[in-house]
Amino acid sequence: MSYYVYDNYGNSSVCYQCAAFAKLCYKTFNGSDVPYLPDANATNLVTLTTSNLYSYLQSMGPYSYVRGLTSSGAPHSIFVVSYSMTNVTIYHANNSNKCDVLYETISYSSFVNKMERLRFYYTSDGDYVSF
Repeated sequence: MSYYVYDNYGNSSVCYQCAAFAKLCYKTFNGSDVPYLPDANATNLVTLTTSNLYSYLQSMGPYSYVRGLTSSGAPHSIFVVSYSMTNVTIYHANNSNKCDVLYETISYSSFVNKMERLRFYYTSDGDYVSF
């Protein structure tokens, strides 16, 4: 899957797989694109734990695009649908390199396994937060 996004000047960029799917979810739920946000050279990362995840989820809010690294160090994008004190509901694709698309409610420990370190997130209000 590929997904094209445009900046405020009409320039386009393309993303693929998990990033494309998470950005499509973002546009579907929020009505606007996640702008092109290069992260290949990001060096500042936040390590998620089961104890700090809730505070980050509160900052992100529902319907947020999240980019980070999995526990194996692979870049990954997730779309956060909702969260509670114990679970997170997400859409994401290609987490297992099988081109799968998943909608799942998972525990904090499972979320941290899927997204161990944060690079940045983009809230439903359009706020961009990087680390």
